Amino acid sequence: MSSILFLLQNKERRKIFFLCIGIGLPMLLLTAVGINYYESSSEAEGTPNDKGGISYYYRESSDAEKLPEPVTKLISKYPNSKVTYINVSTDKAGTIGGDFISFTKDDFKKVKDYYGKTGKVVDQDGDRLEIENAGVKISITKENIYEDDPIKDQTKFKIYIID
Repeated sequence: MSSILFLLQNKERRKIFFLCIGIGLPMLLLTAVGINYYESSSEAEGTPNDKGGISYYYRESSDAEKLPEPVTKLISKYPNSKVTYINVSTDKAGTIGGDFISFTKDDFKKVKDYYGKTGKVVDQDGDRLEIENAGVKISITKENIYEDDPIKDQTKFKIYIID
């Protein structure tokens, strides 16, 4: 504490102290914004994996702005839903696998009806729908809401892309 008081003892030292803060603080803020921008853009682009493909991982309490490109080729985002978790990867041949979690205010029956029209229905029961789209099996299941989930009062469903 005495070292800070040392900087504020006279007018010249205060001037230097506040000059350093005036220069350093904007630099720190710009660096933080730059890092945040870089991280969010790399999430959308994915990162190379050991299979020769790309891995996409996203986990936030807010909505993912868009799904990764390999996913959008197979299945669309449910209207008015929030995707809070994505874990999808591809290999060298472009084979895709993984899952993502969405929340919506709609009932799961509406979710099943929507996705039932997007591909060939393979199997379904009360809380599960399995479709095939472009030769890839996709399973949509209703999930339980847990304490650590970012959204509590909506229908939670998980979409598995089975390679």
